[in-house]
Parts: sequence; C-alpha cells; structure tokens
Amino acid sequence: VACYLAVKTKENLAILPLAMLLFEYFYLARKNDRTGGIKAKLVYFTPFFLPPLFATWQRLITPLNRGISLQDVANIQEVGITPIQYLVTEFNVIWIYLKLLFVPYPQMLDYAYPVTKTLLTFQNLVAFAGLVALMSAAFLVRKRYPHLCFGIYWFLLGLAVESTLIPLDPVFEHRLYLSMFGFAVFIVGAGHYFLSRRVIIPLALCCLFIWSSLTWSRNQMWNSELGLYMDNAKHVTPDDGFYIALSKSMIVTKFYPDAIEVLTEAIENGARKIGVYVNLAIAYRLNKQPEKAIESINAAFTKGFRNTDLKIELARSYNLANNHEKAVETYNSALKDGLRVNLISKDLGMMLAAMGQFVDAEPYLEYALKNRPDDNELRTPLAQAKIEKGEMDAAEKLLRQVLESEPNNKVAWFRLGLVGHKSGDEKTFQKALKRLYKLDGEQAEKLEALASE
Repeated sequence: VACYLAVKTKENLAILPLAMLLFEYFYLARKNDRTGGIKAKLVYFTPFFLPPLFATWQRLITPLNRGISLQDVANIQEVGITPIQYLVTEFNVIWIYLKLLFVPYPQMLDYAYPVTKTLLTFQNLVAFAGLVALMSAAFLVRKRYPHLCFGIYWFLLGLAVESTLIPLDPVFEHRLYLSMFGFAVFIVGAGHYFLSRRVIIPLALCCLFIWSSLTWSRNQMWNSELGLYMDNAKHVTPDDGFYIALSKSMIVTKFYPDAIEVLTEAIENGARKIGVYVNLAIAYRLNKQPEKAIESINAAFTKGFRNTDLKIELARSYNLANNHEKAVETYNSALKDGLRVNLISKDLGMMLAAMGQFVDAEPYLEYALKNRPDDNELRTPLAQAKIEKGEMDAAEKLLRQVLESEPNNKVAWFRLGLVGHKSGDEKTFQKALKRLYKLDGEQAEKLEALASE
C-alpha cells in the first residue's frame, strides 16, 4: 500500500522496488548471501513491483493504446521529439546534474536546453562513454568501496524514470531530490575511504559554509519570481518558453513596457510558440495600448498563428478601444471554437452589461454563472437584466446571494432597493436605502430620486 501511494504521489518513485533491492544488497544482506540470497528475496520483493507496473499501465500504456501521442501523455509543448532523441539528450544532461551536485552554481529554473536532433555526434558519444565508464568503475569497486558503488547506482537509478525514454523538459533541478541521497552516501564514503579525520572535519565545515551560503542566496532569489527569471536570463540563451515565462512574470508585476520589449525581441528572433504573441497582446492591452495589441494580433494571424486565446485578447482590445461591434463579433467567433467558453461568456456578458445592454448580456451571464457559481461579480449585472425583464423574484434572489458574502456591496444594495421599489416591497426598499446612506450617500440619493419619479 505504501509503495502504491508513493508511486501515485510521484511517478519517479516507480524505481522504489529496485532501490530497495539495491539497499538490501549493499547494507542488509550477509556478505556470503549476496548472490543466492538476493534471488530468494525476489519473491518477497515481487509485490513491490506491482504498483509501478500498474501505474505504468494506467498512465502510459493505456493512453498510448487509445491513440494519444507520447508528447500529449508527457504534456510537452514541443512536438516531434522521439524517445531516442530524448534519451541521447539525457546522456549530456546527467553530467549537468553531476556538476550541480559538486558545484551547485548557477542554478536555474529554466535551462532552455535543446533536445538533440542528431544522435551520433562527438559530444553525445563522449557523454555516453563517460556514463558507461562511471557505471563500470562503480561495479569494479563494489566490494572494496561499496559506499561509492551504492552512491553512483542510486544516483542513476533516481533519474531512471524522468531521464530515459519519456520525453519531458530535458533539465529540471528538482529531479535530483531522490538521487541526492546516493550523492550523500558517495561523499561520506569517499571521506571514510580516502581522508583522515584531521582533513575531513575542516573540509566538511568548508563545504557546509559554501553550500549553506549558496542555499541562502538561492532562497532569497526564489522570493521574487521576476528576479529569479532575470537571474536565469544571465546564464541561458532564451527560447520561446523562457520568453513566455519571463514576460508573464513581468506582466504580473505590472512591468508592461519591459514585457513588451522582451516579447518584441522574441518575435524578432523568430518566435514559434503562440504564447509569445498572446502575452504581447496582453502586455499592450494592460499598458493601455489597445491599438498596438490589435496590430500585434493581426500580425500573428498573418503569420498563421490563430487560436482561441488570441481571439479573446483581440476582443478585449477592441472593447478597450471602444470598438464594441468588433469586440462582440470577435467574441462570437471565439465561442465557435468551443474552447474557453466559460471565460468568453463572462467576458462578453460583462462587456454588454457595461454598455447597459443587460438583457442581451443575460444568456452569457447565466451560462458563466452556471459554471462559476461562486462568482458574485456575475450576479449583480444578471440581477439588473432580471429587473429590466420584470423578474423581480429572480433578481432579489441573486442580489441576496451577493449580500450574504459581501454585505457592503453598494451595487447590490442599490439594485435590491430598485427591486423593492418596482415590486412594491416598501420594507426591502427602506432597508436598502438605509444601508446605502451608510455606504454611499450619493447612491442613496440616486435611488430615492428614482423611487420618487
């Protein structure tokens, strides 16, 4: 059960039964029982192999049998990567991981590491030969230096799931978490075998000081997502994915001109991911430059980039530019795609409501509210639509739902007062009016003026 839960929590723990066998061989089995005994214990370990096999069948084999591509199963954006190309790439990546264990600088969130398309290159052959030599050396010293052998094999075993045949992002530092146990055993073993205590203590203190300083520095960097990406940019040649992530961080922190500059550079460098164009449109729109946003999206359309997110941004930009007719037309075009329907319905409904076309907005607001029942922002304009159609009970219900969670919502109190007036419910009207005088005297006077007409 524990093994099954471990694998369901993190797929790279599929190697757990092999790790148990490795630990058993080096540290639990008797010296004279390491060959025959381990075979006998396979029966004991067999149940631990079932959860990884089941997870592999469920998460990999079954989707592939249904015709889902390996790229979709692995959830990677770059298409056309074969398992062999990824494996050969990882021969080089493993040496990056080894370097990081000994010298953990620079550390990066996004390495923008390319997947090799040519298999038989000198670099790939050297990387593969180096790994074979490392494993062979570990095997040869397994009896004399068991801690070193165990550490090397554990390190490689910890990367077996994510750094072999399933195409993922080539480099991710967090993949080392499991493998670092093997590295720790290797370091302790090396000190035990080759160094005297007089050397070990000052060396350990020196390493502790250096690594602690780097850890502190890294944690400070992680406090700022934008700072993290800016530091990252110093050490890599950015690709489209990096530009998208960096610009998103800039947009979140409201550095819109910087995001525009970064994304414009990406497009000039021949960006091929549609997210670059989407983020550029968002940055222009939020920087109050809707015309530029429209221009950038139309340029993307000209280049053959066309998806629902671009249409949504185009509609939002038309709305900001007060070209409401084109905004409605673009939103309706996006709805036909059948994607992001909830978001589009809310956007379109809220835009029509802002234009005072509450009845026209009603079907979009109702659809959005059905799928977002906790979104009170939808209820107040929808209630106004009900008021204009004379459906006072429905309007009152919507407004009271808003006021349950937002008792100081001035718009809801104003419209509830309107419901009370139009339905002849003097008690509701007076309660809303009294509350409005406490929250916003101007709105209260406006409601009173409407009631006296």
